[in-house]
Amino acid sequence: MTFFEELKRRGLVAQTTHEDKIQDLIDNQKIAFYIGFDATADSLHVGHFIQLILMKHMQMHGHKPIALLGTATTMIGDPTGKTDMRKIMTVEEIDHNAECFYQQMQRFIDFSDGKAEIVKNGDWLRDMNYITFMRDIGRYFSVNQMLTAECFKSRLEGNGLSFLEFNYMLLQSYDFLHLYQNYDCVLELGGNDQWSNMLGGVDLVRRVEGKEVYAMTSSLLLTKEGKKMGKTEKGALWLNAEKCPVYDFYQYWRNVSDDDVINCMKLLTFIPIEEIEEMERTLHGQQLNEVKERLAYELTAMVHGEEAAQQAQGAAKAVFGGSGSHENMPSTTLQKDELTDGGIGILTLMVRAGLAASNGEARRLVQQGGVSVNDEIVHGIPSAKHLIKEGDIVSLDAGVIYKGYHSDAARTHAVGEVRPDLQKLIDVTRESFFEGIKFAKEGNHLYDISRAIGDYAESFGYGVVRELCGHGIGTSLHESPEIPNFQMRRRGPKLKAGMTLAIEPMVNLGTERIRWMSDNWTVVTADRKESAHYENTILITKDEPKILSIADGNI
Repeated sequence: MTFFEELKRRGLVAQTTHEDKIQDLIDNQKIAFYIGFDATADSLHVGHFIQLILMKHMQMHGHKPIALLGTATTMIGDPTGKTDMRKIMTVEEIDHNAECFYQQMQRFIDFSDGKAEIVKNGDWLRDMNYITFMRDIGRYFSVNQMLTAECFKSRLEGNGLSFLEFNYMLLQSYDFLHLYQNYDCVLELGGNDQWSNMLGGVDLVRRVEGKEVYAMTSSLLLTKEGKKMGKTEKGALWLNAEKCPVYDFYQYWRNVSDDDVINCMKLLTFIPIEEIEEMERTLHGQQLNEVKERLAYELTAMVHGEEAAQQAQGAAKAVFGGSGSHENMPSTTLQKDELTDGGIGILTLMVRAGLAASNGEARRLVQQGGVSVNDEIVHGIPSAKHLIKEGDIVSLDAGVIYKGYHSDAARTHAVGEVRPDLQKLIDVTRESFFEGIKFAKEGNHLYDISRAIGDYAESFGYGVVRELCGHGIGTSLHESPEIPNFQMRRRGPKLKAGMTLAIEPMVNLGTERIRWMSDNWTVVTADRKESAHYENTILITKDEPKILSIADGNI
């Protein structure tokens, strides 16, 4: 297998100007190539990731990367893929961002001893005479041809295109000419959305110098459904730990869709392609989770270093697997003087943990039956005599009414260090929810969700509560249909886009049987063993379900 063939098998080759010639160049010669990065933010994001990986592949094969930082082109703004003109930035902002890019790139690219170049197009474009540029360069571009380019067509059909942005293709094309003349650069690489701009550069070098240069695009990082990856509840998936915490970065890749994990392995890792293809042939069940963990670890280590990756992995295992280190998880520390006889009032605990803004808010929550402790499944009633102590598990169940529409959510939390079997119960209950919503898609049936939840939780030997269930939700808190958390004989109604459901597994450490207390409100386990609860409000769409009760990535 040649190097070019490996790139194709990984999906890193999309379009080429001259495939045979490019293959010969990168398989049999040592060349200089470039990739451009406009400095629009103070951090690279996952959209740049593929280009960094491709650049590293090329350098490892003996080619010389030129990382072009667009300190001039950022002042103009590439209209490609944008519905509106990019925000105008100051020179100082752009230069600062470019320096941030360079610092991050050094994790991927070896710039020592001339092995790679870092250049800024502001060095040759910012002070260029406009009349001279238009006379010497503009004359090679046909307006008619430019208007057929995809990067312009979508804007012309939408909000329009400014003359400022119309110049962008000329500037990017000139970059290639400059790099050819001064750095002997013969190949431009970039994302598939840059194809029109890249063709402009290839054509300009040919017209001015009479020489052949080449362009090759890579695939964009898309889901199987064609949606861009790298978006989180907080926005872009940044490569800077201050903008995107390491744990969040790790978890993004750990939770990637089953359908997308192999593609991400091919595009974004340096794991041998033969090994990945073997994974693809045999991938199933628990192995899928192992592959996702490996993907998350590999990418986190590349971006943030091995130590940070190990810490993120340990924290994730502590949350979701009942093992590993808790030290990198968000936590609240209580002082001994905050405890009374080794315990703490539940209202105080909720405020200290940030679960309520005040004692009054916490009191309203528990008075509504939103707090349950240990063996209480739902509807726990607070008591001044009942102190929460280390080792307890506490379930919180609450909702919001917004513009007449209800939401509902529940979480079970450990108080301090808890028994390993209790942490595992909490984790499995949460995981059963996500196993269930894999089937929450238009065209599936309601009880497909039920079956997935029940099968997963019961596989660990837990009792799944049968007398309480999830529900439809909308202008009322509890609407039809009821949603059991165990396998049914029928498949139930067909799911349609627009349906909103409250999915809420309630899972017991022991028997599934329950008992109503004498207050006719509190529900406990029949054997008085602990119970966990996890709930979200979801919206059925034509694609993946949307979770409406998760904010800021906190799940």
